[in-house]
Amino acid sequence: MDRSERFHKIIELLNRGRPVPLKRFLAETEVSAATFKRDLEYMRDRG
Repeated sequence: MDRSERFHKIIELLNRGRPVPLKRFLAETEVSAATFKRDLEYMRDRG
């Protein structure tokens, strides 16, 4: 899964309106916790 696909998946999970456990994010995006954190920071900083 490339970066833009991960961003789309993260947004999709967040838009469901329910809390999402970190393990689910990691499983759905197939990345490490460090990469997930970097993705979130990138998304936050770029709006």
